[in-house]
Amino acid sequence: MKLYTFKTNIKSKKRARIIQNLLPHYFNIAQIKFEYLDMNSILTIKAKDISPEMIQATIREFGYRCKLVKA
Repeated sequence: MKLYTFKTNIKSKKRARIIQNLLPHYFNIAQIKFEYLDMNSILTIKAKDISPEMIQATIREFGYRCKLVKA
């Protein structure tokens, strides 16, 4: 399992929950969590057999941006 941390532009907790519920339908994700620090939202994903680029592309399809900050 790998742990990926992304900085996102998702500001709404409601939208974050929707994305949190959708991503496991696209990927084999063991754990997913959003944190809100100051003006940033941090998405942490624990998964295997996925690339950060795949997560970023899917988040973009949902209309948001994210940047890998830690893998």
